[in-house]
Amino acid sequence: MEPKAVWRKILVCLVLGLGTVAIYSPTFHFDFTNYDDPAYVVENPRVNQGVTAAGLGWAFQAGYAANWHPLTWMSHMLDCQIFGLRAGGHHATNVLLHASNAILLFLLLARMTETFWRSAMVAALFAWHPMHVESVAWISERKDVLSSLLWILALWAYVRYAQGLHSKDSRTKLFYALALALFVLGLMAKPMVITLPFVLLLLDWWPLRRQSPAVKLLLEKTPFFLFAAAAGWVTILAQSREHALSSLQRNPFSIRVLNSFLCYLRYAEKLVWPAKLSVIYTFYYRVKIGEVALAVGFLSVMFAIAILARKSRPYWMFGWLWYLGTLVPVIGLMQVGAQSMADRYMYLPSIGIFILVCWTAGDLVRGWHGRGALVTAGAFAVLASCVVATEKQISFWKNSGTLFGHALALDSDNYVAHVCYGDYLADQGEFSEALAECQKAVELAPDYLPGFRCLAKALTMEGTKDPAMAARAYAEARPELKLGVLHNPNDANLRHLLGTSLALEGYFAAAEQQFAACVRLAPDQLGCYYDLAQAMTAQGKTSDAIAVYRALLQSHPDNADALDDLAWIFAANANPQVRNGAEAVQLALRACELTQTNDAMKVGTLAAACAEAGRFGEAVSWAEKARQVAQSHGQTGVAARILEEQKLYKARLTFHENP
Repeated sequence: MEPKAVWRKILVCLVLGLGTVAIYSPTFHFDFTNYDDPAYVVENPRVNQGVTAAGLGWAFQAGYAANWHPLTWMSHMLDCQIFGLRAGGHHATNVLLHASNAILLFLLLARMTETFWRSAMVAALFAWHPMHVESVAWISERKDVLSSLLWILALWAYVRYAQGLHSKDSRTKLFYALALALFVLGLMAKPMVITLPFVLLLLDWWPLRRQSPAVKLLLEKTPFFLFAAAAGWVTILAQSREHALSSLQRNPFSIRVLNSFLCYLRYAEKLVWPAKLSVIYTFYYRVKIGEVALAVGFLSVMFAIAILARKSRPYWMFGWLWYLGTLVPVIGLMQVGAQSMADRYMYLPSIGIFILVCWTAGDLVRGWHGRGALVTAGAFAVLASCVVATEKQISFWKNSGTLFGHALALDSDNYVAHVCYGDYLADQGEFSEALAECQKAVELAPDYLPGFRCLAKALTMEGTKDPAMAARAYAEARPELKLGVLHNPNDANLRHLLGTSLALEGYFAAAEQQFAACVRLAPDQLGCYYDLAQAMTAQGKTSDAIAVYRALLQSHPDNADALDDLAWIFAANANPQVRNGAEAVQLALRACELTQTNDAMKVGTLAAACAEAGRFGEAVSWAEKARQVAQSHGQTGVAARILEEQKLYKARLTFHENP
């Protein structure tokens, strides 16, 4: 390669890398969000303690967060090891991975197509398109940018292998093995890369134009397909264990098929005109026949063009099938979660459309007078528009308030956004506003469990004194919950909701039955154990509650809430035969360690435990710490209550609940 060509390639790589970092640099000062980030990092003790032997072993277990992606867990652990819980560092890792992906995509396309500027344009669109903001600015989407890095590297290794067959390169087998290894690592980061064997077959057709028989090319991909099948099975198993897969009763297959047609159209539309981008597009289980007809027409026309142009313009078929095929795992035929579609799902599929558009544009202007200036001006205008839109979209990810406030501005019936915005308001001390958001979520989706959890959180936090409001909200939803349990007796989520509804109104015996059924049906759902123990405690079944807490902690020894509740029983129960100061201290200390002594209630429990153990000096100190934490979080009522308890400890007295 001539020196001029080398420097030109280096320059494009620098522009892609430095430009991407500059555009996304505001995220270095952004917070974690309350949507998945707590489960992935902030409140996940296996992750937020950094790289540990126990954490590495846990990372390979299937089921947590309805996914199996050990490599992603390890990357989060490494970030916590380096940055702790400073969100900026975690954001920076995502940005650097995204910038690397853009550079590698450019180098890959330039190598296999021998086309420089079109490859650079595709990479720039990939780097700076606003639809990719979600994958980069959302810390929990580390799996997206990490798996894509491995995807692109696997394609590069495969291209080296395929090209080496013609030149009889001695390293051919090595590149094949490397491609397979990188694919396996990609599957360990996010199972969406399961479609890579299909894309390899597309590469064989164009641009590699391999002349081998189709059967031979298929057999060559056998190891890739076997690993893809294994990853698919593990993913389905993980999602089933977490009850993340939507049932056909709740979400009929016919609706899923119709929605998949709509999604193919909507994704393409948002790539061309990226307006009204949201963190969550909720699934409302309704479709309009006119929209479906338009979507089917769009797909038919695109297929027709691709077929007609397959010889003269093979990139049409290549790009179109890339787009369709890589979206299959997330197009909604197997519905997971409350979203009908998601911007993050377009991170890799968008490449197919970008290739189709850029190569078509290049062919259309070929032979035009002043072609160079026209292409340059057009490319600059498109990329400038993308950068402006991307910077605006990035700004919404500053915190959970700006993110879900924007989502609600786009769709006021977005019940997921109401829940997350309500959680954010509650954390900010705006309890009445939080309550209104949570009630709206429950009203919109009475079977959406996080809505009720949000409602309970808003009511129990400082500033809200009317638990009857929660009972009323649950009471309004109870007929539907009972009907749902009647028709779906094995639905753990419905039983959990019904149990919560009963418990809030004081029907603890009936609630216990529902929570016990939930434990039986979903032994991996910790919330079922937790609420069962609380229902037992409310009935005075302290020994039974202790047994449930111990069972929970046996399988999940670092569950801070269970540790705290059990410590409180041993420290403050009215029955002296139940109390155990020494064990209470041990449990409470661990709960405080896991929450970094930043939870006033848990530090208050530790103070009570120390008092029960006769360690009154420590009790006074911990009570003071709890009071300071409560005040720093705006929990004035909690601070006042702990101050009263501290007076007891100063008088060398313990705090016990009334019998």
